Amino acid sequence: MDTNRTDFRNEGHSFKYRVNSFEIVFYDKIKDLQQAKISEKRAEEKDNALQLGLFDILTKRKPLEVLRVEIRLNRRQKISQILKKIDKKVEPTFTNIFNQDTAKKVLLYYIDEIEEAYPPLLTYQYDSPKKFFERILVANPKLKPTKALELTAFRALLEEIGVREYRQMTKRHGSYYWYSLNQKMKKLNYTDEISVFSLLRKQITNFEPMKLLDFQDKMLNNDKYD
Repeated sequence: MDTNRTDFRNEGHSFKYRVNSFEIVFYDKIKDLQQAKISEKRAEEKDNALQLGLFDILTKRKPLEVLRVEIRLNRRQKISQILKKIDKKVEPTFTNIFNQDTAKKVLLYYIDEIEEAYPPLLTYQYDSPKKFFERILVANPKLKPTKALELTAFRALLEEIGVREYRQMTKRHGSYYWYSLNQKMKKLNYTDEISVFSLLRKQITNFEPMKLLDFQDKMLNNDKYD
């Protein structure tokens, strides 16, 4: 999939995977509402009029972050294809597809797809080449220092230029090395893996509505200890 970064005044609050038939969007919901106050055209989500003041009280009291994930299926053919993949044998009518179970399965399907393609080495905490080299040797006692050094250099390069630029720079050598290295990385042990995908999967599986009252109560309780 091609990716398209949508920046709100160069602050980078939205990220999209986009192809003709669908989009996957991750964005900062609070920042999106702030942009909608300036202009509806600047916001990721449309029809924000009823939500414009939604988080104002809470954000003035304590910092609050809300990540929104949307899967936008733009064509009937794509909807039918995804329904088959999540084992939903129904016609893609509004009645059949607009329900909680289907929404959860579609979101989880795409989270799995993204995680499968995500370079495993990027989930490993990176502070400096020295610390990374030490950690990966400790976590993988059978790993040879030369291989650990290769992975350290690779991780440092990705930290500086990112995956897309790396693949652009090495495309004349083919994609075999990239996929081979990713498969090797999946077999490594990680002592401090950042479970971003696990957190997303947990929230989607629970599928609990966000209630501002719950956050307000937590913030009021925290204030007692400030």
